[in-house]
Amino acid sequence: MAGQAGRPVPRAVQPRDQEPGAGDRQLLRPLTHYEFSQRMARQLGNAVLLSVDAFGHCILGQSQCVDKAAARYLTTLEVPQPGQVCQPNLQPF
Repeated sequence: MAGQAGRPVPRAVQPRDQEPGAGDRQLLRPLTHYEFSQRMARQLGNAVLLSVDAFGHCILGQSQCVDKAAARYLTTLEVPQPGQVCQPNLQPF
């Protein structure tokens, strides 16, 4: 099965201790779990996590919101607002 721009759609992977959708709105999980990113941001102490409500692992080039935030950080060192959630340019479904 192919998704956006002919890319493969990630297979659904659920934690062994949960039924699909139980306590987690991200049903299709990439290899790097979102909880790991949240924990890393907390442990670093001075990090801001920019979240994307999308499927997959890499979003650069697929979300204007993320692209603009990355460009602002790289050119001005301005970080995104804490809790900011971006959307992809195209929804897969």
